[in-house]
Amino acid sequence: MNTIESLELFVRNYYLEYDVKTSYGKINFIYDYKSLKKYNISKRINLPKNIVTDLDKIVYCLKWYNENLNYKGRPIEENIYDNYSWIKLIKIVKKEKLTLNCRYKTMLFTQLLISLGFKARFVRCLPYEIMSHERHCVTEVFINELNKWIIVDSTFGIIYFDKYGNPLNLYEFRWLLLSSEKIRFFVKNKEDYYNIISMWRKHIFRFQYFLYNGDKMLEYKSQRYIILNPLNYLSKCELRYSEKNIYNNIDSISDLY
Repeated sequence: MNTIESLELFVRNYYLEYDVKTSYGKINFIYDYKSLKKYNISKRINLPKNIVTDLDKIVYCLKWYNENLNYKGRPIEENIYDNYSWIKLIKIVKKEKLTLNCRYKTMLFTQLLISLGFKARFVRCLPYEIMSHERHCVTEVFINELNKWIIVDSTFGIIYFDKYGNPLNLYEFRWLLLSSEKIRFFVKNKEDYYNIISMWRKHIFRFQYFLYNGDKMLEYKSQRYIILNPLNYLSKCELRYSEKNIYNNIDSISDLY
């Protein structure tokens, strides 16, 4: 392990915890089903009637998504298509033979789940450095029969589990990863597994949650965010939650999970 890796490990372990008691009040997430209804996304998926549990529906959607929307071609440029609708983005990607980045993949998959009636939210996973532009984007979706949020990583077509087979939310995933506990997910080989784990170690420090989740959510003019920071990473004067602020920093998981 070199000096940089040792420093990164120290920082991650030093900022391992969150506040689990403080409440900043209700966080008003919006899952805008009505804005997506006009695209008839649910008819495109044609969910079989014998699939009844939320988790089975998520697995089916993830498989459908990767079979139908996982285009290969020229890498897409950041932010160019933020104002495109679900249908329009898919058409332009298919026509121009573009490869979606994790940002657009997560947006489309989050919208897909919302159109089926799920509570689903777009989350950016951020590194330690505040000014860094690196990130990995995932969807968190609420599973009713489990009464919890879970991660769906549409970029890799993955749901993450603990060693007992329980699906994980970002808080649980982060804790297990930084505690060097076993995380289960299904990929083709060990190399892919360790590459994904290595990527996550760089993007597991902070989480930015979109409050509005619906049509054209990336260019939504009134978009607000909650940024979940580890305990003691920011001073108390920097931590705040206010409906008037676009970026709201918190260090407590009690209102998110």
